[in-house]
Amino acid sequence: MKTRLPLLLVLTLGLSRLAWPEADQKGAEKLLRQPSAARLTAAQALTEALAGPDGEYAARAEYAAIIQQFGDVQPFATIVQAEQRHIESLKRHFEMRGLAVPADDYLGKVAPPASLAEAAAAGVKAEERNVAMYERLLAATRDQRDLQNVFTLLQWTSREQHLPAFKAAVENRGRLAGGPLPWAGCQRGGGKAGGGCGGCGLGWGPPAADRAPPGPGRWHRWGHRGAGTGN
Repeated sequence: MKTRLPLLLVLTLGLSRLAWPEADQKGAEKLLRQPSAARLTAAQALTEALAGPDGEYAARAEYAAIIQQFGDVQPFATIVQAEQRHIESLKRHFEMRGLAVPADDYLGKVAPPASLAEAAAAGVKAEERNVAMYERLLAATRDQRDLQNVFTLLQWTSREQHLPAFKAAVENRGRLAGGPLPWAGCQRGGGKAGGGCGGCGLGWGPPAADRAPPGPGRWHRWGHRGAGTGN
């Protein structure tokens, strides 16, 4: 009798362990079925990109206030023009869907920093928030190809062009010397070779590697098409 009890206990534990993997598997399948990020409608995603606190309206308003206070200093003078082009690109996606374009509640209502050095530091933070916003929007619109295109390209511009420019300005007491930044023009839009797109604010160079355009050397035309910029 004493030898049977431990044997019964071992068998019971063994049977219970056999049942656990099935339960674990069902739980894992349930987790896999759950979306990795809350899905957004096109209207919701576009509204956040355009009129949200880290969106394009807010960025334009901040840089416009800085220019009004300190003059047409770089990189603000070039980047505020790029923000305008980003706004127009997003507006086209509202119009293509028959959606009302949200009003701009930021322009003329933003107080500029006290110095250009503070303004450049604020630009770094604004672009970092903008990049993070597009990362959220990309995760929430995986089934909407045109939004994936435009969000990818606008995020790339913020991360690879605007953010480095502001970081360089931080190292130079808030400004960059010279005229418009080298990526402010575009061959397709009459700009300089080796620059960026003056018609859409996109630059020469690939977006993130995991969302690269089809074929080498074709990214800029793809970018125009994906961003809804008309070329």
